[in-house]
Amino acid sequence: MDDFDDARELITLIFQDAGYRVIGARNGREAVEQVLADPPDIILMDIFMPEFDGIEATQQIKANPRFSHIPVIAFTAKGPLSNSPAGLFAATLTKPCPPSVLLETVAKWTEGARQGLVRRTAMGKDSSP
Repeated sequence: MDDFDDARELITLIFQDAGYRVIGARNGREAVEQVLADPPDIILMDIFMPEFDGIEATQQIKANPRFSHIPVIAFTAKGPLSNSPAGLFAATLTKPCPPSVLLETVAKWTEGARQGLVRRTAMGKDSSP
């Protein structure tokens, strides 16, 4: 997800074309609400977004034992995240990112989906594709 509509739409198309069900959110608060309502198998979390930033949203999600197992991939234009707690994110991807890298990273963290153990769901942050 992303706080830019165009970016969010593009990411959604990339994942839908690859067979994933995508749930979007326009900001950190909405991302947390989406996880509570319909827990995904993986979260693609924009870092710099309104309401809560991606770090705060991820901390809230991970604080809940029902959702602490969900891998969260940080997706940021700022590069390495020096201010995030160690181990908070399963991986960090820097924007812009080739679709193949996005898909490979998500596939790595949703390996169980290929074995029918989990739904293939990608979730991001903010309102942009």
